[in-house]
Amino acid sequence: MTAEATVEPTVAATTQPTPEATEEPTAAPTPEPTPTPEPTPTPDSGTTIEVEVAGGKPVGEVKRYRIDARESVTITVSGDTADELHIHGYDLVVRFAPGQPGTITFEANIPGIFEAETHHRGNLVMELEVR
Repeated sequence: MTAEATVEPTVAATTQPTPEATEEPTAAPTPEPTPTPEPTPTPDSGTTIEVEVAGGKPVGEVKRYRIDARESVTITVSGDTADELHIHGYDLVVRFAPGQPGTITFEANIPGIFEAETHHRGNLVMELEVR
């Protein structure tokens, strides 16, 4: 008797692609929350003082202006003659002339009561009280 060889069937190549292994689905990364911006402080508009000088004296009465310490102050002075307004204590001078008002802005950082007078005539024009 002759022995027959047993032939095992072989797996033939298939024409369909073998699915590739996939990783577990991952969640989309959570975006970092956008921080809420802090409100931008608006600059303090401060205090604006306008004075008019005629004949070296203030038009109307001498006024006292009360200002909070560290406040911005803008003083505009106009007049019928050329002169300077001198703000005592701060040692500031503002020149003015007819048709050419003078303006100065500063931080009121020295507490007290300060006179402002015309430099050439020496007349009190206003007082600045810084609290």
